[in-house]
Amino acid sequence: MILDYSSLRLEAVLAGAVSANQPEAHVDYVDWSPEGRPSPPATFRVALNSATDVVILAAPTANPRREPVRLSIYNKDTAAVTVTVKTDDGSGTGGSATLASDDANRADGAIGANWATVGASGGFAIKTNQFANGATLNVASYYTAVASPNDQWSQATVKAMSSLNWIGVAVRHSAAAATYYAGGANNGDFSNANRRIWKDVAGARTSLATEAIDVAVNDVLRLEVQGTTLVLFVNGVQRLSVVDAAIATGSFAIVGRATGGTDQIQLDDWSGGDFSAGTGTERIIVKEALAVGQSLLWEKGSHWMVV
Repeated sequence: MILDYSSLRLEAVLAGAVSANQPEAHVDYVDWSPEGRPSPPATFRVALNSATDVVILAAPTANPRREPVRLSIYNKDTAAVTVTVKTDDGSGTGGSATLASDDANRADGAIGANWATVGASGGFAIKTNQFANGATLNVASYYTAVASPNDQWSQATVKAMSSLNWIGVAVRHSAAAATYYAGGANNGDFSNANRRIWKDVAGARTSLATEAIDVAVNDVLRLEVQGTTLVLFVNGVQRLSVVDAAIATGSFAIVGRATGGTDQIQLDDWSGGDFSAGTGTERIIVKEALAVGQSLLWEKGSHWMVV
């Protein structure tokens, strides 16, 4: 089983709603370089989301081939479930389409008419062809030049994160309050600069998922939301996924907060979009019923089995 181009991904979905607890998927995988060298083994873990497709292994980006070597889905619900594992080359939720982009390549000053801010936050400014917080400590800007669909993604490159409270890309940013989902680093609320997905609901921030690797300068952050599933990619690789239903609508955005100084928080090359592109197909690999406490298992070179 090989994911061999940039839109092919591995997904899992249940036949219906769970009674209490979502099953969990664990996938071990390696990436293969063009020269045929494997990467160190990596693991991705995510909870399923009832009858909504969940990406359990993202498409390869930096390398041409991604190979899952072990997969397990454990039924931690209080009732039996039926799980389907499939490949999807873009049509299950639509391929990724860019609706707007901004490279910040213009004169220093205000961010421009295509962006807005709300609440106590100030807006990002332009500094040396990048988005920067200027002298304002708390900044958030959401994009207004196109309508943002409910299912959306936001992407940007980290260029500076000194005196960090938080920095990230955001989705479903409200036009009425400081409410949004963010992906990036939040040292101010959670005491480290780890890769993280968090939500801010009218100023109350809650961590939703984290990985014990710090965000770094030149990392490309991409946060996607489809239905209630949020996925964070770093440098084109899926790192975090979580389900949360608190925020249903809003705009793509960028957010940041510094503890002091000027231009300490900087991002560049922002883009945002939806999942409307693509005319591909899905292919079911396996469909199995799992009793309470059972797991669906697969390893490279073996058959699927329920244990």
